[in-house]
Amino acid sequence: MSAVTEEVVREYFETQGYLVSQPRKYLVPARMKRAEEEVDLVAYKPVVSSNIVPESFVWKTSDLEGISRAVIGVRGWHTHRFSPSTFEQTPKILRFVEADSVKYAAKHLGSFDIVKILCLPKLPASGELKKRTIRVLREKGIDGVISFRTILAELILN
Repeated sequence: MSAVTEEVVREYFETQGYLVSQPRKYLVPARMKRAEEEVDLVAYKPVVSSNIVPESFVWKTSDLEGISRAVIGVRGWHTHRFSPSTFEQTPKILRFVEADSVKYAAKHLGSFDIVKILCLPKLPASGELKKRTIRVLREKGIDGVISFRTILAELILN
């Protein structure tokens, strides 16, 4: 199922004018993943020269207009709301923003000016819990979140 989810996110970024690369994916049950295996997608938009990260954290498609280079994590647990406890209990969710993974993406993209985007189903609905979740994600190095609702709506309209 994760391959399908990654393909949907890839299609979304391609419809927005990005060149998207997906590092080789395979199961590695006997060892920890290497940095390049943590990155789901790497995206480059050649018509944008530098990154302008939106102030908002939960992005709409229009927020991607100023993003040139990005490393993207795709977490397709479609019935799950992501909260601070999710990231505490499963820290591997955010390994794609760790230094070695970003270094791999920088080598791939030719620049360390990289935006870190997390694509996921939902954030908490309540105000305080949502604020805490966003604070945790920012502290971990995520620049923005795009929901699958946004992604699917855009793909349907195109």
